[in-house]
Amino acid sequence: MKRRNNYLSNEIYRPFEQPWHAEVFAVTVHLSETNLFPWVEWTQMLGQHISAANTMRVINGTDDYYQVWLNALIELLSVMEVADLETIASMQNRWADAYRNTPHGEPVNL
Repeated sequence: MKRRNNYLSNEIYRPFEQPWHAEVFAVTVHLSETNLFPWVEWTQMLGQHISAANTMRVINGTDDYYQVWLNALIELLSVMEVADLETIASMQNRWADAYRNTPHGEPVNL
């Protein structure tokens, strides 16, 4: 097999393991780019959350890392008074209910 860009030619490079990892990353970048919060505040919040999580377990960079990322984003949005925790939790529950009640293969809508 030929090596190309440090990957075997039959391997597929996936920068994100799951679609939701890419989504939470993209949402965070977009919110910062639209000046909802400065990137430096985001990186400080994420760093605090990673440090706290690492005291309980090793963060391996998959779902656990992006769960920490999501929790940091939620806290930052709350601290910046963009959305309160109750509203965020309500929206999460609405999406979860919509997902559970949507037939397989159909788009999930609120």
